Amino acid sequence: MSRPTPGSAPVTSPAAEENINLAAITVASRVPDFWVDQPRLWFLQTEAILAPQRLGDETKFNLVITKLSKEVIHQPPSFLFPPLNIKHSACQKAYH
Repeated sequence: MSRPTPGSAPVTSPAAEENINLAAITVASRVPDFWVDQPRLWFLQTEAILAPQRLGDETKFNLVITKLSKEVIHQPPSFLFPPLNIKHSACQKAYH
């Protein structure tokens, strides 16, 4: 097995990449569609699902966006365009 040189990206096998993609699909399928009538409870449940995965803020944000309905997306609150380092947190605060 080859070792990555300093400054290069780690080398992953196709099987490892497939496992990562499968894990992401599994997590996304466990998160329910956004509950317009109970956003706080939805974020509470979503956080419980995502916490063990140790996902980054950007990944969480992207997952949340995929769970929003057309009606919710059509009324774009400011959380859709927050600073890059706090996307998920801004999204969550917008619905609390």
